[in-house]
Amino acid sequence: MIEEIITSNTRRKLLTLFLTNPKTRFYIRELEKKTGDYVNSIRKELTNLESIGLIIEEKVANLKYYSVNEKCIIYPELKSMILKTSPSEALIKEAAESIKQKLKGLCSIILFGSLAKNNLNFNDIDLLIISKNLNKEWRKRDAIILEIEKIGLSHGITLHIELISKEEFEFSVSQGAPLLLELSLANKMIYDDGFFKNQMAIFKENMLKWKAKKVNNVWEVPELAVKV
Repeated sequence: MIEEIITSNTRRKLLTLFLTNPKTRFYIRELEKKTGDYVNSIRKELTNLESIGLIIEEKVANLKYYSVNEKCIIYPELKSMILKTSPSEALIKEAAESIKQKLKGLCSIILFGSLAKNNLNFNDIDLLIISKNLNKEWRKRDAIILEIEKIGLSHGITLHIELISKEEFEFSVSQGAPLLLELSLANKMIYDDGFFKNQMAIFKENMLKWKAKKVNNVWEVPELAVKV
């Protein structure tokens, strides 16, 4: 539906990015990297969106930053439309296929966050990716993440990717990482070779040992002497 209403692919990507990140400012090269579109196409759409008061331009030093105008009269309706018409299932399927092609040592693809909790009023989709033989160079990991996140924008929704190695996940299991505490409450396995399932079983045993519990939306882990 959104493709029929907003026919420009670049405009659709920009609206998704701005409307699901209303407190964030972006500069041109950042928008180019996140959308995968040409600078001239991005500038043209930004000019159109500025002309109707939806986008604000701000100059800081030698850089121009762009952000969404939450006071714009059409902001609530546009944001609602972007969120309601996002085809999450098709997006997750396409992202999973892309991940499988890019990561030959793939162990798991896990959905977490609001959508995993069956909250349909979600702003984005969170995916945890666990892989063997993952490059330790963060720039190369970021390049993979950006390529996958572009798929989300083409569907009209923001993807947030956590990409970690098998060893890093095992370390998180042993240390009680905050993300795993939330994963213990809600997650959906999009793909798993058995690694995630086995590790979460170990983690839940650790939670019992640590006496971990969530009180007033705060995790208390007495045996680790932390609050998350």
